[in-house]
Amino acid sequence: MKKKPYWSRKEKHMVQENFNGSDVDELVRQLCWTNHEVESVTIKRCSRGFDSRQWLLLRAPVLNRLLHCCPLIRHLELSEVNIRSGKFFRNLGHLQCLKSLQLSYGHFLMPSYVRDVATQCTHLTRLWLSGENCSGSSDAWQNAYTMLFSHRCNTLTHLKFDASKLTDSDFKGLAQCVNLHMLHLHKATHLDEQGLQAIGSLRCLLSLRLHNVRHLCFDSLVDLFRTDNLRGLVDLSLADCSCVNDMCAEAIAKHCRHLHTLSLALVNGVTDNGVETIVRRCDALHYLDLYCMRSLTGVAFAAIALHARELSFLVLEQPCDRKKEERVGELNATVKVHRTPVWRTGGTHICRLLSCSAYNCRL
Repeated sequence: MKKKPYWSRKEKHMVQENFNGSDVDELVRQLCWTNHEVESVTIKRCSRGFDSRQWLLLRAPVLNRLLHCCPLIRHLELSEVNIRSGKFFRNLGHLQCLKSLQLSYGHFLMPSYVRDVATQCTHLTRLWLSGENCSGSSDAWQNAYTMLFSHRCNTLTHLKFDASKLTDSDFKGLAQCVNLHMLHLHKATHLDEQGLQAIGSLRCLLSLRLHNVRHLCFDSLVDLFRTDNLRGLVDLSLADCSCVNDMCAEAIAKHCRHLHTLSLALVNGVTDNGVETIVRRCDALHYLDLYCMRSLTGVAFAAIALHARELSFLVLEQPCDRKKEERVGELNATVKVHRTPVWRTGGTHICRLLSCSAYNCRL
């Protein structure tokens, strides 16, 4: 007769909670028991209501067991999980193969967590930190990011930050990440001259996204794009950056001529002249996001049809004003016009070159 598995009192209590609740603890526990060779794990919190207070926290002991039982994990994504456990971040050192770590969408962050990522994830190449919920002093955060950039400067190739307590002085260490191919900064409300200088020094950068930058003057961005180091950009997004105008568009057109994807969503300073300047020189564009640009009347659509021969995807707001709507018919039949009532970070398209780069990075 087969013996029943031994359960401690604490384990019995946890299992009973999971069967009575709707958490994913039990699923993670089953993964630990059945598959020790898993290489990619994605966990997303699914709420039963719109009130975030109803979200149950995924208990850290179960995730700590996952890190011990599945040491071959290379990609770990935790979305809306909200772990508040220093032990979990210290245990990341058990994943000697970990190359990609994504803590996204409202994740709770502390400076000690970032320091543990810097010291424990020795082979990390891709990192996404979302810091909508952060705690800690400004000095502690500065020390944490200084440690992250200094320890992982040679391994990091992809970085994405969502409001993660990054100040302008913290960006100085970013210049050490000489192998960085992708840098996405959403809600970059503290980016200033030091940060722009660090970004301009990244010679290997292929993808740059600066969102919600409303406090800079246009001269700073013009100087950024005039640097020779950004000539290799294939993906650029400046969504909701009120400092971008036609002079910035001219600098982009002149110095970033290899762009495949470009987003100027919610940018009101660029007119039809600026868009026309870009499509005349950036002849490799196949994705263009012009969502809700108030200074755009649609006159540039004729230039898009004439010069953007590779363009296959154009994003516009829904509904468009009458002038734009009348000129949409001037576009080539090969261009797919995507209309959306709400703009979303990341858009609906990814550059083919970047998708290949991301795939090779995961291998």
